[in-house]
Amino acid sequence: MTNASLEPERRSASIRYIRQALAAAAPVHDKWLPMSATASKANELRVATRYLKAALELLQDDDGAHWEAAAPLQEAQATLYHIGASDLDGALRLTKQALDEIAQHRTDQGGRVPA
Repeated sequence: MTNASLEPERRSASIRYIRQALAAAAPVHDKWLPMSATASKANELRVATRYLKAALELLQDDDGAHWEAAAPLQEAQATLYHIGASDLDGALRLTKQALDEIAQHRTDQGGRVPA
């Protein structure tokens, strides 16, 4: 695929935001897991962090199709939003910022942005 990579600055920013989102979500997961009232939310949060890690892995691959990181980021964002806990507002905001870095990238040819 031509132009499969993001601009280096956008890729770096997206990686940074994902790492920060993971760091923001980890203590919330650890807090929720032992409590029966929040155990199901902890399980949903674990799913969201798996999506974040998948996106991070795609972006860290120097030869990877970085566009593909948008799909797991969208899933992570949707999952975090569905959980709907104020404890995760920071992780949700950072996930959106990581996704925005990918979405704002434009091809050099001026054509459509690949889906």
